[in-house]
Amino acid sequence: MLRYAEKILTPAEGKTWESDGACPEGLWSYWALKESAYKIESRATGLHQLCPKRFEVRQNTDSSFLVISPLQTYHGFIQRSEATLFAVTGPTDHFLSATKTEVFPLSSSQSTIQSAEVREHLGKKFPHLSPENQDTNSTFLSISHHGLWGGYAVYQQSVL
Repeated sequence: MLRYAEKILTPAEGKTWESDGACPEGLWSYWALKESAYKIESRATGLHQLCPKRFEVRQNTDSSFLVISPLQTYHGFIQRSEATLFAVTGPTDHFLSATKTEVFPLSSSQSTIQSAEVREHLGKKFPHLSPENQDTNSTFLSISHHGLWGGYAVYQQSVL
């Protein structure tokens, strides 16, 4: 877990994460917020190279965060429910264009099984995002899995 934390956290975020107990949920909160802001930025700019340390997360309130990139400051919040974590980030605190990111535990460390689990989880939450139903002009989808955790980011125009 520490190697992965070093890849995605800025030095200031790493210190905060360690002082908060270095729990996996905290690390995934950083990842979810950064991934969420990245999806908005990559859609807007056409640049598709994620560099997590380029996005700095700062806590604003108990569940509200600022995600600062060289281009813009995004507003985000974290919501936790059982074994899942949701992060929504937008360019304003009204989230008119937003990304929804969810992270959850996986049952296997095998890549092909992990991909299938993430896609199954996503299909249950967003059945309208299946390839035959997806509106590619307003929706952008990314899935990810690391270790025993999986997740996805869904960018939709005017989600909220």
